[in-house]
Amino acid sequence: MIYKVLLTVPDLDSTASPWREAMGLARYLKPDRFQLTVCSLRPDGAAESSPLLEAMGVKCLVAPFRPRGRGLRRWLESLKFTRRIKEHGPFDLQHSMDFTPSP
Repeated sequence: MIYKVLLTVPDLDSTASPWREAMGLARYLKPDRFQLTVCSLRPDGAAESSPLLEAMGVKCLVAPFRPRGRGLRRWLESLKFTRRIKEHGPFDLQHSMDFTPSP
């Protein structure tokens, strides 16, 4: 069985800590057991990191699914990005590396 894993990170900037952990997971998760998708909340670093991840067989997307601010417009916008994530699922496991250096 291949498990579909969604990893959410704040961004894919190579100078930030979540980048190292995400790249480690991309490199060392066995592809015959896990299919990894990395979702970044912000576009920072996505242009440079996405090709590296895709070369390792990892799907990568930018989807700011958390509402930033109050109001109906922001909530509806986050729903749009949630639907974008669902297009890559369903996932068996979801893990977040939220603004912290420890996974």
